[in-house]
Order: sequence, then structure tokens, then C-alpha cells
Amino acid sequence: MSQNRLAFALILGVTFGLLVNEIMLSAVFHVLLGAGNTVAAIAIALVGLSASGIFAYVHPSFHAPERAAALSRSLVFWFAISLILSTYAIMAVPISHGDLIYHAASPAVKLWKLAVYHITVVPFFIGGLTIAVLFRSGADRIGSLYFADLFGAALGCAASPALLSFFGAPGAVLIGAVPAALLGSGFALQGRGWRRAGAILPALLLVAGAARPQLLSFSTINTMGEVSAPRYRSFSIGPGDIEYERWALDAWTIIRSDRIPQQWEDFKGWGLSPRYEGPIPATRLVNYNARFSTYVTEQAGDPQALGAWLDADLGSLHHLIGRTYEDVLNIGAGGGRETLAALHHGAKRVTAVDVSDVVVEDIMKDYLREFSGGLYLDPRVRAVADEGRSFTERTSDRFDLVEFSIVGGMNLEKMDLVRVDDLFTIEALRTYLDRLNDDGVFSYVMYSTRSDIVAELMESERLPAQPYVPALRTLTGLRLALEEAVPGARFSDHVLVAALPRVINPRYDLVHIVVSRRPFSEQERSRFLEHCRRLEFVALHPRAGSEGEAANLYVRIASDDDLESLAAEAPFSIWPATDDRPFQYALDIRHLRRAMARGGLFELVGGNPLVSLGLSIGTLA
Repeated sequence: MSQNRLAFALILGVTFGLLVNEIMLSAVFHVLLGAGNTVAAIAIALVGLSASGIFAYVHPSFHAPERAAALSRSLVFWFAISLILSTYAIMAVPISHGDLIYHAASPAVKLWKLAVYHITVVPFFIGGLTIAVLFRSGADRIGSLYFADLFGAALGCAASPALLSFFGAPGAVLIGAVPAALLGSGFALQGRGWRRAGAILPALLLVAGAARPQLLSFSTINTMGEVSAPRYRSFSIGPGDIEYERWALDAWTIIRSDRIPQQWEDFKGWGLSPRYEGPIPATRLVNYNARFSTYVTEQAGDPQALGAWLDADLGSLHHLIGRTYEDVLNIGAGGGRETLAALHHGAKRVTAVDVSDVVVEDIMKDYLREFSGGLYLDPRVRAVADEGRSFTERTSDRFDLVEFSIVGGMNLEKMDLVRVDDLFTIEALRTYLDRLNDDGVFSYVMYSTRSDIVAELMESERLPAQPYVPALRTLTGLRLALEEAVPGARFSDHVLVAALPRVINPRYDLVHIVVSRRPFSEQERSRFLEHCRRLEFVALHPRAGSEGEAANLYVRIASDDDLESLAAEAPFSIWPATDDRPFQYALDIRHLRRAMARGGLFELVGGNPLVSLGLSIGTLA
């Protein structure tokens, strides 16, 4: 092989492995370190590559053209080894994402996180060093070498989705290392003594991954305790503890064995009334990235048999006010709880849309088909794997009910940081209301900071951190969208809001907002209040009797004549996100000025997850 072709092959093999590793590392970090830490994968790649360039520049031995061939052959061998060993090492790290949230002050957790960063930077450093040596020695043919760099990276990007689906993220890194391993081993075989004998090392390491699947499995997982009394702990897992798993572009999707703790233990439902004492059907929790969940309910094809349990949930309030919804669009359908409730209440057609192809096609229609009573194969149900907003914008159908239940939702470490979330922008809300029939209803269930805590913050002189208030911001967006769609409408007559406090986190409400294109009747409002009283849900709007002398913020958003004045009064933003600014934690300049005037700028800025994440990545870099 000519020197030109050899350099081309080396660069292509290295950049292919680097890009596959970077993409898969992002997926692994999403599980191991949490959502915000996926950005760290990019930072680590940049640190490793830039450091290798500086290292090569300041060491003259890497400049000599006569040494380039031997040096690059040795480096590509060790690049392959580092890819394989770093993968095994990070999969064996005995922490999980929750430890970084709940045990963040622990020295051991900090050291393990630092170890992960240092381990994963090694392949990028060695790979970058290989490319630097080849570029330096081949300046006269830099065009073709740079083409090899781009071509290998492009192949890595193109191959990654298929590799992820077939081999999982850790396995995909090993496959990505194969071209470099073949080249490195081939060169080693041309050597003598221990170098020749070591040529088999990459092959042995790759075979070890195939023979011992635990090398490519996470070593720990977590449980959050009970929904109503959360208590985090992580624990070791072994072979067979994960009953079902599938890597896909959207998530690592798993079902745990019954012999280990589930993510939520003694699970009865997210919004089940504390007054409910009836039978609880069996459920299977499906985890995404080991921290978000949906659940599949056992049933035999007759949702009526689950009626009492379904109707005791906060998420079913819109079914209890006396309306019938024949055509239903359920976005974020997951394991089908809302689909069951719609069928129980007489829906003739349910379009169940979920972004996870794994849940819709592999779990609901295959793995848990019998357990779920063939729910997504019911002739009344059309189950679609698609992105909810995109599906809604493309369809020309009209519905009696469009509903979301904890979609794009919140867990303690999921702060919608730099991830674009356009499901509930003002533009999206207009689309959902536009897809409703004249009597149609929009239903939205989401976690938010508790209403009484929000009320205290409204009165506070200083804001220690921005509250998580997606329900309030969505309520404002729904008011703006409805008043545009129905000129002259008084929004307070078109909306019902209830909450179940202290779900998943003692500081949160699970909030249910119901908006109708036509005003709710007095009878419907009375039924709503009666069911809230019976089930011990908090009626936030309309309020029940003398409940809360001062109007809570939900009432004020629904009823105040001047939203601009209310927004100016609030120490945090109540405006909905927009397609141009789809971030829950974006800081408003008005609130920065107020914080500065009241001496609370440091707390507001320092407590913002965008800032803390940026500082941590900046420190790493």
C-alpha cells in the first residue's frame, strides 16, 4: 500500500471511530450522568482533540516526517485499544445519574464523575494525536488527507443510527473501533517480539465484549421509592436484572425484572387519589434512560373492568364532567393509560401518538401485547410512532379531545436545559386548539412547583432560584391562543385547573389543565368541583368555596384583565415559550434587573441550571 493510501486509510479509520464514539458517548452519558451531561460528550471530544494538537505542536519528535509512518501505525493500534478499554471502564463505573443529583456533595461521587471524564478523553487524545502526526507529515497532500478526515467522520455519523439499533451504544463503540483495530493489528504483525505477539490484543478485547455481555452493561441503576414518598437510592445490577432492553435514537428503553426494585415502587399510578381503596391492576414500568417512565396496564381487552381505578386519577377529570369524546388524539401515549380511559368513556376512535417506536411497535404490539390486552391492536385505536406536534400539524383531522399527560415532563434532574422543547410553545398551542371541534377540549397534565410555594415566591423580595412552572406558562399560552381563536371569549369560563400535591417531589404539584373551546356550563363546573372534593384533589380554578382567600396564580392568569401587569409583577416569567425561544429556564431581562435592584442577582443567576451547567462545562474545558 502506498504512503498516500496508507495515510488515507489511517485517518479514515480513526475519524470513523472518533465520531461513532462521540455520538455513542452522548447516549451513554444520557443514562449514566443525566440529560445535561450529554453536552459534556462534545466538550470532552473537543478537549481531547485540541489537547492532542497542542501536545504534538510542542513536542518536536512528533514533527519529524521520517518518524511519521512508524508513529502513526503505533498510535492507531493504541487508539483502538483505548476505545475498547474506555468503554468497558465507564460501563463499570459504580454510580448512576441520580447520584450526581442526590449525592452531589459526596467526595466519592465527585471523584467517579471526574474519573469518567478523564477515561473518556483518552481515545480523543490518542485519535487526535494520530491525525496531527499524519497531517504534519503530509502537508504536501493535505487536501486528500482532509478529505479522508471528513469522509471517515461522515461514515461514522451515517453508520451510528444503525449501529446503535443493532448493537446498543457500548457495542457500537466497539464496532467503531474495528477499522482502527484491523489496521493497528496488521501493522503489529509486521513487527517482532512482543509487538508481533500483541497484535492479537484488540481482537481479544473485542471478543471479551461479545463473550461477557456484562462488560457492556451499566453496573448500577436506581429506584425512587414511592411516588407519594420519593426516596432515591442506587444499587448494583447483574445478569437478568434487566428483563428487556433496546437502544434507539430517542432513548435506552428497559423493563426491569420483578426481582429488583422498580424505578417507582409499589406503583399505583401517577395521579391516583389518596381516597381510592379499590383494586389496583398489575402494571409494568417502562424506563427511558433509567429515569423517565411510562407504564403498561394489565387488562384483558375490557377497559370497563378498570373503570373505578381509571376514574380515581387526576388525569381523568376531563372525562368526569359529563362530556363524551368520540374522537381522541392522545399525544405521548406511552403505555396507553389515557387510551384506556378514553375507551372506557366511550371513545370510538383514539389516535395514540408516541415518539418512541420501541414502545409503540416493539413493546405494546409485541413484547407486552398479551399483558396489555392487545390495546394498540384494538380496532378503535390507531397507534402511531411519531413526534406529537409534527403529527398534529400534518393531520387534517379534527378531534373532540386533544390530550397530553406528562409529556416532555420533569424529573428532579431534568431541567429542560439546552434541549429544545417546542411541544408547548404558543405556536404549538394554537395548533392543538385549531385541531379541536367546536365543542372540543384540550387536556394537559404536568408537574410544576407547588401552587402555595409559587404564591410565597410572588410575595418574596428575593428569588433564590427560578421555580419550575411549565403548567403556569402553558396556561398563559392557552389563554392567549384561545382568545385569538374565539374572539370575545372570557378565558376563565373556558378553563378548569386541579392539582394533586407532593407527587414525585414534595415541592411539586401534579397539575391538570382542561380548556374547552366553548364555555364550561355551571353543571360541568359543579361536577368538576365535586369530583375534586371527593377525590381530595386541589381545585385551583375555579376554587371550591372559601378555599384560599387570596387568588392563586392559576386563577389570576385565567381571570386578570391585564396579563402584562401580572407578568411585570411576577418575579419569574409566566409567558409561554415560543418557537424562537423554547427554553423553560431562559432568564428574562426584566427579572434580572429586578434581582439586581433587590440584591438577589447572584442567587437568581447562580441557581439557574443553564448557568451551573455552563460553568461546569467551562471548568472541564
